[in-house]
Amino acid sequence: MTLVGLLFLCRRRGWTLALVTIFATIYWWRETRDGRAPALDADRSPLAAWCLLYLFPSQIAVPLVLGPGDLWRARRDDAGAVLRALASFVAKAAALVTLRALFPNHGFGGHSGAALASLPRPALWGVVALSYVDLMLTLSGTIDIAVAVARLYGWQLPAPFRWALLAWNPVELWRRWGIYNRRFLLKNVYFPLGGGARHRLLNVMLTFLASALVMHSGWLGSKYWAVGAGGWRDWSIYFALHGAAVCACLITWRLVGKDSAADRELRWSWGRLAGTLATQVMSALMHVIILPRAIPLGDRWRLIARCLGLG
Repeated sequence: MTLVGLLFLCRRRGWTLALVTIFATIYWWRETRDGRAPALDADRSPLAAWCLLYLFPSQIAVPLVLGPGDLWRARRDDAGAVLRALASFVAKAAALVTLRALFPNHGFGGHSGAALASLPRPALWGVVALSYVDLMLTLSGTIDIAVAVARLYGWQLPAPFRWALLAWNPVELWRRWGIYNRRFLLKNVYFPLGGGARHRLLNVMLTFLASALVMHSGWLGSKYWAVGAGGWRDWSIYFALHGAAVCACLITWRLVGKDSAADRELRWSWGRLAGTLATQVMSALMHVIILPRAIPLGDRWRLIARCLGLG
């Protein structure tokens, strides 16, 4: 509370960022000294994990990839933007608390591989779907706090998760999920390769595969030595599957002559509802590759096959 008060009193001074950094640094070293090094894991201190976002970015939602020019151009005071970010956080936090209260053992961590394999198919689908929704709410809700704080001091950062659960096709999903990383990869991988002007599908796949490298660079994601070869393999498979889904969507649009930029607004229709359900089911299944890390990869594939009625 003392830190919040100090930040409020000096909210219009440039050195408030230094105050945040100093506070986070002290907290980090204290936790490290006591053997409680902060990490973005459920079994670590939430406050330490939150502070670590500013010290050493270790998840896909960190806005530092935007660059100083983008931050400077976004500088302006807007109380409405702060309130919108806070409202978004409150809504997601309430949804997450409700989900965990109603389904206390809904995640993959509450089941062994054998237990998951023995579940009836509807129950298995429930674990897959609820784990996916939990992840989305946790990621997007956590970063809403960082975005709200940034907006409080005049930095109008865009939300890195734009209600991705409403995405109605694979392309739209990645326009709404992790937009900071998406922007970084577009600027540094996709467009230098030629973008959509030549070899578009190849460039899309290479960009998605580069995502696995970025995710474990130690700056934008976990450290290589922490996730190991198995983690890198799992993330590479995950992004390759998503890249293939995006390519399939682009090919379909090309065959039917659809303009990919003509249908980006939220609207209601039965076709849109079907597309949203199909997209979210696809994404939830792909997350089986990376979420239940304690389960061997071969068993994860079997779980996916069983969800699809193939096993």
